[in-house]
Amino acid sequence: MKKLTYLLLISIVVIGLTSCGSKNKADNKLGKLELQIPAELKDKPEAIAFIKGMNKVVDDYAVIIDNALSDVGDLAGKDEEDLSMFENIRLLKATGEITVGVAPLMVKWVNYMDKRDSLNMQLTADELLALESSCNRLEQRMAQIETKYSHDFNKNKEQE
Repeated sequence: MKKLTYLLLISIVVIGLTSCGSKNKADNKLGKLELQIPAELKDKPEAIAFIKGMNKVVDDYAVIIDNALSDVGDLAGKDEEDLSMFENIRLLKATGEITVGVAPLMVKWVNYMDKRDSLNMQLTADELLALESSCNRLEQRMAQIETKYSHDFNKNKEQE
């Protein structure tokens, strides 16, 4: 019984220590992207909440895409009829995981687009420009993914 308690305690400590790294999985997997709040928006709590929330949605999306590419990136450039049964299963599994993971994010995305429309009516022209400059995280994350998997993307282009 003491041994079981001891093992349980060690397991909890190990899990705690491994989960205490960076809270952002996208930063861990793709590289750090600083969350930048423009000075023009520092006193606008709604705009700050929008930027933070939207960045979280983008980062979650990037992690889903990164996970899928790490699972099936080696299949890039292969014709569907050349895939083995196991490769087809891997591809189907990755497609399902993307679908299941992205569906709730799309709901959040639509909600944030509605919030953005609402914010647009409340902000000055300078504040709108500042907000727009902070909303390019999706392009930055996709560039990180393209760089990380450039070998697979280039292999696919060569075969076309």
